Amino acid sequence: MDFDTYRRKKLVDLYKELDLEVGGIVCCNNFVDSNHVLVFNTEKEIMFTKQCIDLAVDLGGNIVRVMASLWGYFQNPWAGQSYGLPSFEARSRRVFRGDDFLDAWHQVRMALTEISKYAKDKGVILALQTHPEITGNNDETLQMLEEVGIDSLKVGVDLPLMESYKPEDVKATVKKTNCLFKKYYKLYGYIINNHYN
Repeated sequence: MDFDTYRRKKLVDLYKELDLEVGGIVCCNNFVDSNHVLVFNTEKEIMFTKQCIDLAVDLGGNIVRVMASLWGYFQNPWAGQSYGLPSFEARSRRVFRGDDFLDAWHQVRMALTEISKYAKDKGVILALQTHPEITGNNDETLQMLEEVGIDSLKVGVDLPLMESYKPEDVKATVKKTNCLFKKYYKLYGYIINNHYN
């Protein structure tokens, strides 16, 4: 990270002056190897995530949001010519080699295990966002947490991607996942109640 020790200290001082605290660091990572030029290889992503964990510690925070993968936001250069992501991906190195979902799942699990151990040593909680493509829903995210088996890895529910916004469904999801961000769901619950009821 290019945020040196001096600048980190200045930010901590500013937070104190404003009577604020760091809520968490958002780490936009992808632990699945990809062909896309904007998505780095897994080893680089692990290093980046560790730097985000270090940044959280230096700023006095203890939560870092992570993702298993982040493929969906990148378009290939030919998308405007009806050569969309499925066609582009079908000719990718990953598919050509015959890699499948389980290979990607295991790759993500190994990376999450490594960074979860690092986070635990630093006293940081990782909030694994329920975000496609590997952990695309709450059940898959809970399965990943079970396989990693390190208590520094928790669920960070991605509200915009929930299957339902009915208040009872939101409450059930928060309860089922023992979601890390429970205190924020009171606010979300208020918003949902006022917009959907």
